[in-house]
Amino acid sequence: MIIAARDTEGKPGLVWRANEGRELAVKRTRKARKAAKKALKQNRRSQTATAALGTGFAAVSDVLGDAVEEVVTEGRKARKQAAKRAEQARKDGLKRAEEARKAARKSAKKNKKKLQKSTAAVQQRALEAAGDAGKNVRKRAEDARSQLGEHIQLGSN
Repeated sequence: MIIAARDTEGKPGLVWRANEGRELAVKRTRKARKAAKKALKQNRRSQTATAALGTGFAAVSDVLGDAVEEVVTEGRKARKQAAKRAEQARKDGLKRAEEARKAARKSAKKNKKKLQKSTAAVQQRALEAAGDAGKNVRKRAEDARSQLGEHIQLGSN
């Protein structure tokens, strides 16, 4: 009976199987522990990298947000300055147009006076020329009469 109890029919004994199971469990536990440590390190790295990326993205987002806000602000300022300059240019244009109108009126008055003077001078010369022409016509008429009279007297003689 003792022999029969100890006979395992070619199979390992219960103690051996228990020891093997224990060793296998220890090996598997070590492997699981190593895998867990590795995963934890990777997770920490991943979390650190993720946090760093998140921080980097937040910083980039802040910088871009600030840049966009600055561009918008500068655009508004430029638009206001352009509107002010356009208004000032309009006012300057109106002022210069009024000055040009005044100068044109003044020049027109001056030219009108010159024209009146030159017209009066031309009229005076025309009257003088007409008077001279009248004198010349009368003188020639007299000369023609006297020649005609001499001619008639010569013919009667």
